Parts: sequence; C-alpha cells; structure tokens
Amino acid sequence: MDLQNYKRKLQSDYGSVHRLNLNISVKKAMFHWSRRNDVLETIPNIYAVSKGKVVHQEMYTFNSEQADRVIENSREFIIRGKS
Repeated sequence: MDLQNYKRKLQSDYGSVHRLNLNISVKKAMFHWSRRNDVLETIPNIYAVSKGKVVHQEMYTFNSEQADRVIENSREFIIRGKS
C-alpha cells in the first residue's frame, strides 16, 4: 500500500484539512483495532502518514465602536419589533 500517494489522493478528494485528518485518524484506529484483535497479522506503517497541517486563521473581532453600534442597532430592532 503506497500510503503517501493515498494521502495525496485524500487531500484532493476532501475539501478541508479537518475532514482529511478525521479520515486518517479513523483509518489508523481501524488498523490498530484490527491488529489488537488478531483480525490482521500485520498492518501498514501508518505512522508514515502524518495528518494535514491546520492553518489557524485569526478570528474577526469587533472593536469597541463597532460593538456599540451593534448593541444600539439591536436595541432599536427589539423596540420596533421585527419590521
């Protein structure tokens, strides 16, 4: 089993790194379970397949002026009703 090519195929199939990592984790768990329960005598070198790198993006936050505007507009919306 060519694990690196398999990982490249998964990367092209899945739209997100999170889904790719979930798939890899499930496969690793399945192989370990199979080996522990004597379903398979040997398993592929699954440690050769690393998870994808998750790029953390900075979350957008309001500054104090923007937060005040949101709160003020929310008050007006609640007082006037849903019109």
